[in-house]
Amino acid sequence: MTAAKQKYEFNEMQGLIKRGYGTKKFTDFILLKIEDAVKAKQWLKLLIPQLSDATADKFDPAINVAFTHAGLDKLGLTAHIQNNFLREFQEGMADETRSRLLGDYDWDKQVSIADSWEWKDAAKDVTDGNVIDVLLMVYASAQQILDATYSRVKQEASVNGVREFKRLLTKSNDFLKEHFGFHDGISQPTIKDFSDRTDDEDNTINAGEFVLGYSNQYDICPESPEVRSPVTNEVFDFGRNGTYLVMRQMEQDVKGFWDFIASQSKDDSNGSVGKVDEGAAVFLASRMVGRWPGGTPVATCPDADPGKETDENKFLYHSVAPEHFGKCPVGSHVLRSNPRDFLGTNKKESIKLSNHHRILRRGRSYGKPLVDSMQCKDFLCTPNDNEERGLYFMCLNTNISRQFEFIQHTWINNEKFNGMYNDTDHIAGSYPGDFTIPQSPVRRHITNIPVFVRVRGGAYFFLPSISALKFLSEL
Repeated sequence: MTAAKQKYEFNEMQGLIKRGYGTKKFTDFILLKIEDAVKAKQWLKLLIPQLSDATADKFDPAINVAFTHAGLDKLGLTAHIQNNFLREFQEGMADETRSRLLGDYDWDKQVSIADSWEWKDAAKDVTDGNVIDVLLMVYASAQQILDATYSRVKQEASVNGVREFKRLLTKSNDFLKEHFGFHDGISQPTIKDFSDRTDDEDNTINAGEFVLGYSNQYDICPESPEVRSPVTNEVFDFGRNGTYLVMRQMEQDVKGFWDFIASQSKDDSNGSVGKVDEGAAVFLASRMVGRWPGGTPVATCPDADPGKETDENKFLYHSVAPEHFGKCPVGSHVLRSNPRDFLGTNKKESIKLSNHHRILRRGRSYGKPLVDSMQCKDFLCTPNDNEERGLYFMCLNTNISRQFEFIQHTWINNEKFNGMYNDTDHIAGSYPGDFTIPQSPVRRHITNIPVFVRVRGGAYFFLPSISALKFLSEL
């Protein structure tokens, strides 16, 4: 007998939980500060009817809103809490303990790098000028729609005690590539019964990993914040149909990345000393990522770039063709962020373990591409334009410690990951290190690789349900 499908309250969820708004290429992330809590609740009442729920992708623009713990506190929510938010959310990403854990820490100077971020959350020093309260996300199909919506929501906020701190503009491209030049947004988990989309059982994850109020991978409902109504005195599940949103502004040193790749890809044969071998450069960069620029997994096509765009997601270590076994480096970004069956020799147990640490990514790129073509050969010969570019990394999860923080600390930044010695993730990691490529007869070991990504801002947010937002506006 086929099990009954899980029923979800999509009309209660903000749309970002179900979709990444991929068809809406024009996006604003607006960081706000609450200056008058009473007026801010009136702003919320104006905003709620404009928000996009998860029932259908019919909204243009699509608007979602999330809050830091400081923001919820300013609105008076903490006075009514019965069962609290996650500790990580309460402390904030910029907390020194969290900075040490996530790699946002200068160990030589013994100071948190987050102290100098352009924007952040905070639990201890909410008077810091760079501490924000609200994240307003606007997605649109055209620049004119985005600009008109931005002007309207900014005006509505400003006259109701909510001030814009920073407008984070995004930049999409028709190649669906991130700034280093690789096809992105491919490896996402499928949420069980969320839609008609089907996927391999190994990549189908219970909804409770990404939205509160439903069973997670342990077949239990994750802990959810509860509040007591000051009007009815009844306890309300504030967390249900909401989730925690992690956001980090990650500046990418694209020219530095490709300059380093070039320095390790010189062709000294036939008297051509110092000439960069383009094929060798693409080979090395793809090994670090785990995919070729077009998206083809190195695990299934290890010897040469097939030169095509694909969303193929085959990375199971024990399922590749025998002649390809082990040719995708364990230290590649794709495998460090989701090891799948790489953890030990028991495929089933490894996948089960990996699936306890999944996240739902919702990020967008920002800044002008270094090269408009997004072709590797052009990255190798284009001078640095000294413009800032990078990724607004965003992910959804119901347990920040077990999901996002575990991935960042234990898999991405861990130099001893899965039996390695001094290798770190050179696409998303926080520390310099080495990189090892399995090959015959002797493996290739590259040392002293610098850091190519720098975090410029970050915060933990809570993305409430529609009912929770109404509760908040009526306090």
